[in-house]
Amino acid sequence: MKEHFLSILTAEQITDDQKSLEFYARDWNKELKTKASLVLFPKTTEEVSEILKICNKEKLAVIPSGGRTCTSGGAAALNGEIILSLEKMNKILNIDTWTPSITCEAGTITQKIQEEATRAGFYFPVDFASAGSSQIGGNVSTDAGGLKVIKYGNIRNWVMGMTCVLADGSICQFGTKLLKDTTGYDFKSLIIGSEGTLAIVTEVTLKLTNIPEDYVRIICTCESRELMLKALKFVRERSRNISMCEFIPRFALDMVLDNSEAQDPFPESYNYYLLFELEGNFEKTKEQAEKIFVEAIEAGILQNTIISQSEKQAREFLNFREAIPEISGSLFTKHRNDISAPVSSFVNFLNDLLEISNKLAPEFQILYFGHLGDGNVHFDYLMPKSWELDDFSKKSKEVDKEIYKIVKKHRGSIAAEHGVGVLKKPFLQYSRSETEIQLMKNLKKMFDPNGIINPGKIFD
Repeated sequence: MKEHFLSILTAEQITDDQKSLEFYARDWNKELKTKASLVLFPKTTEEVSEILKICNKEKLAVIPSGGRTCTSGGAAALNGEIILSLEKMNKILNIDTWTPSITCEAGTITQKIQEEATRAGFYFPVDFASAGSSQIGGNVSTDAGGLKVIKYGNIRNWVMGMTCVLADGSICQFGTKLLKDTTGYDFKSLIIGSEGTLAIVTEVTLKLTNIPEDYVRIICTCESRELMLKALKFVRERSRNISMCEFIPRFALDMVLDNSEAQDPFPESYNYYLLFELEGNFEKTKEQAEKIFVEAIEAGILQNTIISQSEKQAREFLNFREAIPEISGSLFTKHRNDISAPVSSFVNFLNDLLEISNKLAPEFQILYFGHLGDGNVHFDYLMPKSWELDDFSKKSKEVDKEIYKIVKKHRGSIAAEHGVGVLKKPFLQYSRSETEIQLMKNLKKMFDPNGIINPGKIFD
């Protein structure tokens, strides 16, 4: 198969060695059995175009590959497909200070974009634990959210334009730097969140904003899930500057404390920990936080609280939350659920999830944590050490059927951040109507008539 592409790429841009095939065929999901035939490393949009022209003509299936930090198999090769890795397309192309924006290639690491924006005097606020390894093309393809959605929204809110290559090799520019443009359909919004099934994103222009003056982080404790939600409401009513609200059960915190150099922030143990971030002038915001959180303790909503006094302490607070996925992933084989519900019904949602999981799979430990501020919970089953992977996957999928009924009951989403991919595909109807699914299939057929781009993802 290599010979198809030697007229376009150098030999160094093509590989079929087994280690590379195994590495690039897999995302963060460990349950899927992956298989790829070839990995290609284009360096330009034009090379991507020529590759897709050949693949479309020969009907060769292609999997676009970024940082592969998703957990639903959206970037996994399962049937010997060609992997199209964008990692060599990693340049910052332009920073525009008139219409504050940054244009970069799809393989650019998210953290690099954040750093370059800051150097230019601006701020790119979309942030998550995988920012150091995820790539912006993948972020766009899954409409990534992360830690600060409560204030800044998902990446969809920050994409001004993009360069894409369609299945037939056509190069398209969707969106512009214009702040006002009402000339018909917004194709870039179709591509965002489409998980690489409609087109391959090769360049992205992202809106930037002003750097926050400063911030403080507050770690606090409460004794019940009901009080967590009361705490969020209490703080929101008293401050417009919340940029983060994360929750951590004690089990998750213990996992971090036992497997890192982190120290317990409190001398006593509590059931739940909340991490808030408030933006604004450091001294004024710290003073405001002291008043708000003392009132919350006096009201019986919180039991204890610590306000960051330095950048170092603020980073330590965030690490309690950000370290959970990496540490738990190193200790356990996990079946991940990344789901959401309206914030107002979040507690009932979580209660229902735990009740059905404990009933149907009492053998599983449940690791749940996440974004209280936007209603997104990471709800993971941990495989018992004595179990085989196939048995664990089978049992997990049985429980999923009931989990997604709860998602539907609460009008939530089966895929809050990491996309539908392969694992969520059988349950798409719990979040989308038959009409919506059929419209999506129609769009797929229009953009990709031969079904060569990321086939089998989202729906069959």
